[in-house]
Amino acid sequence: MSTAIINEKVSKDISERLSESINKDKKFIGIIPSIEPKEISIIIPVKNNQTGIDSFLDLFFKTQKKETFPLEIIIVDNNSSEPVIISQDFTNRGIDIRLLTCRKRGAAAARNLGIRNSIGQWLLFCDSDCIPTVSLIVGYLQNNTKAIAYTGNIRSLTNTWLDDFYNSERVLLPRMKSNTKLELVPLYIITANALVWKDAIIKSGYFNESFSSAGGEDVELSIRLWEIGNIAAASGSEVLHDFGNGVKAFCKRFIHYGKGNRQLQSIAEIDMKPSFQKPKRSTCFHYFLKFLQHAFISIGYYTKKEK
Repeated sequence: MSTAIINEKVSKDISERLSESINKDKKFIGIIPSIEPKEISIIIPVKNNQTGIDSFLDLFFKTQKKETFPLEIIIVDNNSSEPVIISQDFTNRGIDIRLLTCRKRGAAAARNLGIRNSIGQWLLFCDSDCIPTVSLIVGYLQNNTKAIAYTGNIRSLTNTWLDDFYNSERVLLPRMKSNTKLELVPLYIITANALVWKDAIIKSGYFNESFSSAGGEDVELSIRLWEIGNIAAASGSEVLHDFGNGVKAFCKRFIHYGKGNRQLQSIAEIDMKPSFQKPKRSTCFHYFLKFLQHAFISIGYYTKKEK
């Protein structure tokens, strides 16, 4: 899990907050390098998801061509109860795959450890519950907008009734806003599939490690990234996201997002108080799920912060 749910009211708040940053001249931090495969470091935080790492690496080598292999893949184990391992099946395949251990809780801290140990000029963030497609890397190579960060496309791995809701509600896709050229740009990146220039993320101050659970940390980072450069959409790059099985995963996900929203509100001074919004698809079933989504976001939002 990688972001916070941004309802229409909050989207307006963030739009107003970022509008000036989106359209103003940015602080110069150097010449943005071209995106080349051998300058990309993939960073994947993981906790208790050995199956997800195995699936990611298996499908990576099945879908990616050698000429577009990245420089390295960095997997950061964030306090798994059973330590993650890298199977011998994935070694000596033309890519340096490294496994790091992060003792500080949270995907933000795990990603920062990966950043500090990375070699590439570009950092491709993915989640352990994502599956790469053939377009994962080549979708970013097609961009020439000279942005400092790009957010890719994320689609559900399966086609269950819950996945239909996730896709129609664009749960893992960012809100968009027009810039001065009337181009639609994403307000923030979503780290299930995002490419960021390493110098920019260092200059902006890395991920905020006070986010101890998944949710909100990528939105908060994006606010700081917009101060120094532009964020662009790279819809040509796609990953498939495993949202988990059944209602239990549904509830857990939105409780996490509610907690992330509350923390984002505290840090960025943006009103993240839950407010019910109509579903994108006006069916009785989607209304029911939307009520559930709102209820569990509210539970997370109003839950006291863990010590």
